[in-house]
Amino acid sequence: MVWAGGLLIRVDKASDLGEFSYEVVETKLARSTKARAIIQLCFYSDLLTRIQGRVPDYMHVVLGGGAKPERFFVQRYLAFFRKIKK
Repeated sequence: MVWAGGLLIRVDKASDLGEFSYEVVETKLARSTKARAIIQLCFYSDLLTRIQGRVPDYMHVVLGGGAKPERFFVQRYLAFFRKIKK
């Protein structure tokens, strides 16, 4: 993975953009990931899907306090997000 700015990670998965695509990264000062952060990541991932023509595999949270980054499988949360969005 290569950092492509502060909020996206570039990954080697083909998309409408070329031989690469992006996954969303969110930073939080909290020490644990809250549900609202997951919803926010889903929103960003949904927008990103429209731009790059492919659903990102993962979304990432970097927490405060030196915690290791967490990653979440987008497909696990996206259907729920789309339902509550309606």
